[in-house]
Amino acid sequence: MVKSEYSLGKEHSGLIIHYLKYTEQLNFDDIERYTAFVSEERQKKIAGASDPKVKTESLLTGLFLRMLLAEHLKVPADTFSFTKNTYGRPALDGHPELFFSVSQKKGLICIGLHDGDLGIDTEAVCARKPSVARRSFTPAEQKAMQNAEDPDEMFYEIWTRKESYVKFLGTGFHGVAPDAVDVFALEHRAACRFCSQRIDDHLITVCTDRNAPPEIECIERTVKELLDFY
Repeated sequence: MVKSEYSLGKEHSGLIIHYLKYTEQLNFDDIERYTAFVSEERQKKIAGASDPKVKTESLLTGLFLRMLLAEHLKVPADTFSFTKNTYGRPALDGHPELFFSVSQKKGLICIGLHDGDLGIDTEAVCARKPSVARRSFTPAEQKAMQNAEDPDEMFYEIWTRKESYVKFLGTGFHGVAPDAVDVFALEHRAACRFCSQRIDDHLITVCTDRNAPPEIECIERTVKELLDFY
């Protein structure tokens, strides 16, 4: 495995989010070769997927997470394992001081590492989904979307905040109903902090505690760099 020039050190002013864009599926030989570097659970998921796009996304996500953790901890990528909480949230076994969150959507994988709880969500911004808003948004959120200069953008701003918040809690929507989360009320009560950034047509939103850096800094990594790491 090769060393990377990137660091998650204190020289950065914001919370670091690493992201990977990919446009092509991995071929069969690459999938066979690199699957050995991910967890046994992910290997089974990859083997059970019939869609090559799903195989590629799952494999790249597993490799990407291990690379970033290895860089941060300065240990080989095959020397750590993961645990899960009651709701299925993964954590790094033996490192309670390090938190991570992962999100992927349509050719973009985003991963954040932090010394406190965090949640990250990304969505490809397109036309808003009125049925989802009616079912999952509070009245205040629906009003904000309807009155926004760009209702489509606001829809995804609200939705990614909801998703990132329940990841921040560690419950996902298994423990909290979407319409029970009012992202504007949360921010007003200073219960957490939301930061968002656009990467091309994707919106990335991060939820952290109030002591986290007030901004996020997104660093692009490449598929070549990732595969060369192994």
